[in-house]
Amino acid sequence: MASLSSLLQTKQAVASVDEENLDSGQVYVFSGAARSDFRCRFCWSAPSDGTAVIEIWGSSGSGGMMCCCGFGVPGNPGSYSKKTIEVAAGDCVSGFTGRSCGNASALCFRGCGQATCICTHTDESCMCAQGGRGGFTMCTTGQSVYCCYKANGFCATETGSGCGIICNYGSGFWLPTAYGGDINCQGQFSCSNFGHCNPSCYNSHTQYIKTSAGLWSTCPSTIQVNADPVYNRGGFSNGSFFQSIAGLSTSPTHGQFYDRCYGSASYCGCYESQGCGMCVPVGVPAPSTTPCSSVRDHGLRGGRGAVRIQFIASE
Repeated sequence: MASLSSLLQTKQAVASVDEENLDSGQVYVFSGAARSDFRCRFCWSAPSDGTAVIEIWGSSGSGGMMCCCGFGVPGNPGSYSKKTIEVAAGDCVSGFTGRSCGNASALCFRGCGQATCICTHTDESCMCAQGGRGGFTMCTTGQSVYCCYKANGFCATETGSGCGIICNYGSGFWLPTAYGGDINCQGQFSCSNFGHCNPSCYNSHTQYIKTSAGLWSTCPSTIQVNADPVYNRGGFSNGSFFQSIAGLSTSPTHGQFYDRCYGSASYCGCYESQGCGMCVPVGVPAPSTTPCSSVRDHGLRGGRGAVRIQFIASE
């Protein structure tokens, strides 16, 4: 039987293991408030001479509100830019972070996210990362939802009669760009796979949501979202969505989004406030809304823009 002293020695050895995945120096992050429609304006001052690694993300697209049967495409992520500069004590980096669309009463399409833009006073240069396009949801009750999107100029790939993949991109659309950094990554586009011509057959539809670059990897990530038939008041895909975000990291920390209907244990998108709060992380657009008959879904708000500064002091 192990003695108390040996157990304590073993515990002490485990606790003294050095952490190997931490960033060096100090890290500063700037973003918007949880329920604010104002941009975050900031001014960072270097605490001493050193190196500043600056990363910026544009805000991401929100879900498109709908008040009758339908299904849509998710929002697109914002672009990303990264730059490394040398700073002296007191040098400033200032600017503002973009905000995603919070106009939750806008039907079908809520617009595009705002850009994140900053100025580095050391070399008097600027960086900017544009925001992503919002998702789009159509009301379709008697015809193929895939065909409706195709007829309206969305990029379409047919996989069967009345079925196929629709992307949040097409004729006259644009993708967000970034400039001013050593690395500039354009925002990508998200897609929906309509596996059934009936828009209400949610279990047959799959969303592929792109994220911004520079978050969980150097390149953008893809979140696959499937519907959860347990929910019955819109937001059929949100459980899968938030759990998938947790799976992007090798150290998952993101739990289930908590927002319930009054008197019910199910998610509810019928309140306008649902589309105003910022619960989706930076660099991640909102999934498509999934309304039911006579029950609207305001959708989630896309992730806000952000600035991250890693400061490493000179030795």
